[in-house]
Amino acid sequence: MKLKRFRLSNLPWRTIGISAVVAAIYFITAKTGLALAIAVEQVSPIWPPTGIALAVVLLLGYRYLPAIAIGAFLANATSNEPLLIAAIIAVGNTLEAFVGAYIIKRFTHLPRTLVADRNLFVFIVAAAVCCVVSATIGTSSLFLGGLAEGQSYWLVWITWWAGDALGAIICSRPLSPWRLSCWRAWSSSLRHAPCPSLRPPTCFSRS
Repeated sequence: MKLKRFRLSNLPWRTIGISAVVAAIYFITAKTGLALAIAVEQVSPIWPPTGIALAVVLLLGYRYLPAIAIGAFLANATSNEPLLIAAIIAVGNTLEAFVGAYIIKRFTHLPRTLVADRNLFVFIVAAAVCCVVSATIGTSSLFLGGLAEGQSYWLVWITWWAGDALGAIICSRPLSPWRLSCWRAWSSSLRHAPCPSLRPPTCFSRS
């Protein structure tokens, strides 16, 4: 079987553009979160990028995980961290979004609303579990890199976990999955219409 050579021109420019926007939004919200850091410069009591990343994966799919990784790496690399530590933390941030989205997609029936009791429970569990991944990888990397000397490992860990979980709940819950169906309908119209309009379809929430 003959394999096709990879070329940048083969990539859909729409995907590249959205990826750039996702990375930029993650970077900006990460810098906002880092400005609120207390005990350690890299650990914030609220981390909006977790919710942004989770919403992006739920709305757009796993293909945008690299954009999340790039935004996370740039945010950490410009925050007085060695590049290796920044890369490790970015991996944790990316895995966090992947794990959270996987749990939600696996145990809920999108695009049904997350307001339903069972789906809301799954969302809370997903947020709690996925944040363990980032908190563990991030905190461990800070201590191994000597960036959290004089601090308690578990105090830094719980602050990281709580900040990510709070960010997930605050920033991704407003994007309830009825909006997911709206986005997909609009996205589909952009792909298939010969002269697509940028106006999204009218959607109504379910009571």
